[in-house]
Parts: sequence; structure tokens; C-alpha cells
Amino acid sequence: MRGTSRWTGVAQPWSFELTDAVRRVLLGNDPSDARMTRRATTRLAELRDERSSTVDRDRTVVADDSRGGARWWTWAGGRANTVLASALGVFAPGLIDNRDRFDNRYLKLAEGRDPGEIAGALRACVERFGSELAGVPIEVDDEALDALKFAELLPPAMAIRTLASRYLDQVGAARVAAEGVIVRHQL
Repeated sequence: MRGTSRWTGVAQPWSFELTDAVRRVLLGNDPSDARMTRRATTRLAELRDERSSTVDRDRTVVADDSRGGARWWTWAGGRANTVLASALGVFAPGLIDNRDRFDNRYLKLAEGRDPGEIAGALRACVERFGSELAGVPIEVDDEALDALKFAELLPPAMAIRTLASRYLDQVGAARVAAEGVIVRHQL
């Protein structure tokens, strides 16, 4: 009988480098050493077509999604998106959706927010924290603290600093902030 693999635990955030590599492949770059089957080539072409409105060579993209909301497609990875979401929370509270905040590829805007707000809020973040986004206060929720192994043995401030350091990619976030933003409507 064929076995089924099961993975337990919390999904780990992708790095900036991995997520950016996915973006570059969607933009048409093919790894020079990769050999793909006809089926893989067809599927990659489909994905490039499906995601074409979420990628740009020079800027990040804010685009309407099919459910009436908008997403900021940073393609920066979970750690950089944590920094970006936290920085935006300082200057544009409520801009990022509280329930479905972000994943490795995007930050979800709260319902009813104007996609054009991202660029101005991002400029304010860079003015306040500098081009490296140093000193952005990282938000750590109770669920993440509960998932931290041995958290109950650490002083609360140390547990928060530990999690913040794990979920911090200021370099990736700064690269995204430097790229600029383009708004595209109607995915």
C-alpha cells in the first residue's frame, strides 16, 4: 500500500531570495540548468499567464483581486513581509487586513482601502525608519508566542525579541521599499 506523507507544524516563511526567484521565473527567466517536461513547460506557461498582473520587472504591484479586495504583491518572502506589514501599521493603521495579513508573496489590503495608499504609506515608512527600515517595531501575536518552543521559560520581552529576530528580514523589506509601487486594477 502506498504511504502518505504528513507534515505537522506551522509553515515556515520563504526567504526573500526564494520568493524573488519565483517572481523572476514568472517574469520569464528560466534556470539555465533546468530541464522541463512538456507538461511542466505547459503548466509554467499557464502560471505565467495567471500571475502576469502580479509581477513587474522594476516595481512591486498592487492589484485588485477577484474577490473585490486588493493585494500588494511584494514577492519578498514572509520575513520581509512581516517587516513591511509592521512598518505600514505605524503610518497607515488598518491598511493591511487583520485576518489575512500576508503570505510570502503579498500583503492583503483591508476591505475598502484604496490601493494607492501603499505608495504614500511606504514613503512615510522610509522617511521615518530610513532606507534600511531599521527600528521597525515588529508585531508578535499571542499565537506565535504560544508556538515558540520553551516560551514559558523565557521572560516575555525576551520571547518577543526572539520571535521578532526570527521573522525579520530588513534587507528584503528595504529592497522592496526601494523598488516603488505600481497600481493595477482588474485582475
